[in-house]
Amino acid sequence: DTLSLHDALPISVVVKEKAVTPDEAPVLTVGQKVVTITQGGKVSVADFKATAMDKEDKELTDEIKLLGSYDVNKPGTYDLELRVMDSKGNVAKEAVKLVVNMKALEMNQAPTLEIAHERLELTVGDHFDNSMLGIVVKDKEDKDIEAKVDGTVNTKEAGEYRLTVTAEDSKGAKVVKHVVVVVKEAKNEAPKLNVPQTRFEITQGDAWSNDKIGATATDKEDKDGVKITYAGDVKVNEPGEYTITVTATDSKGATDTVKVTVVVVKKEVPNQAPVV
Repeated sequence: DTLSLHDALPISVVVKEKAVTPDEAPVLTVGQKVVTITQGGKVSVADFKATAMDKEDKELTDEIKLLGSYDVNKPGTYDLELRVMDSKGNVAKEAVKLVVNMKALEMNQAPTLEIAHERLELTVGDHFDNSMLGIVVKDKEDKDIEAKVDGTVNTKEAGEYRLTVTAEDSKGAKVVKHVVVVVKEAKNEAPKLNVPQTRFEITQGDAWSNDKIGATATDKEDKDGVKITYAGDVKVNEPGEYTITVTATDSKGATDTVKVTVVVVKKEVPNQAPVV
């Protein structure tokens, strides 16, 4: 028989189900399953030298998580887990341990105390405060420590004053030093006696007063506290030379002396004619 183009032939089509490749879980590799740190230290996934690879997702190391409860400030051994998940939810995990060792106790060091002037000399009337001692405190642990100064200095009164300087840190370690402040009497200068004239002449019978000498005195310390005294007598009715000692004395007993000469000249009596 002859077939024409219009004759149809049956065709069979077989559709097969596509084979599904199962997704594989990632591969988690842990290079160090026990990590040890010192109390107060830090820990991360990198410390366990862990890596993760996935056939489909490739590199998953950055997706590794450290799971579990631990306290880096509390010594002990902690059971933890490293876990990684791929994009399909497949999980790989490894048990690891974290060991936190107790931190070695550091011995507290006492502060250092430096005093520039452990003996300081002043003069009565000078100013004084603790800053003049030149105190410097240093401490390895506490940094800022202020020294305590016990004792007082009275610069109005001469004498030796003992001060106690203490530097103590937060742990109770301390260092103590002693300072002596000496307050000396100011050097007293003698008064200056001023006598304008040191020689006087009067006529026999004339009056004399020491006020005529006109003595004055100045003193650096006492100002108006200088006393002027006169020693010696002038016998105005007896011709001759007389010495007056003028003395200026301050409150500390320092003196200045000047001698003044007073000459009593004999009075001439007029010659009278005889009476007949």
